[in-house]
Amino acid sequence: PAFLAVHWRRGDRAYREEMGMHGVADVALTSRERLVNFVQQVASQRDVSSIFLATNCGSAEDLAFVSENLGVVTFASSSFGAGGGEELARAAVIEQIIMSKAAFLIVPPGVGNPPNVNDTSNFSLFALEQRRIWALQRAAAFSSDGKRSATFSPDGKRSD
Repeated sequence: PAFLAVHWRRGDRAYREEMGMHGVADVALTSRERLVNFVQQVASQRDVSSIFLATNCGSAEDLAFVSENLGVVTFASSSFGAGGGEELARAAVIEQIIMSKAAFLIVPPGVGNPPNVNDTSNFSLFALEQRRIWALQRAAAFSSDGKRSATFSPDGKRSD
């Protein structure tokens, strides 16, 4: 079984009035209940052994809700801003690498109507691009074994 990675973007765009309509849309699309329902739906349709969560969620209550309902694994040092900016930056890079290695990936919806997975956060774009690079490297070095990874956005769009 493979693992599923989820980037749940919180804190910077969500709940920010200055983001205007974009912030309102992010709050609606990334509510903890919607995230849990979507991740459960995706995981139930695949052979998933565990779920990795990368997030900048600053709400202990919201994070506990997601963790209790999904049984997620996180990279502990990135939780709630512990250690300051430099430590958070290092933790983010590690999270991006972990995410890029997942068999299945859920990233925040991008902007646009409908939301565009390729216009998601820079954090998630790194993981998406790294997956494409590794796929090209595998294709060049090995013959295909018939297995494919898929990328999903919380809006339900699939990108291979």
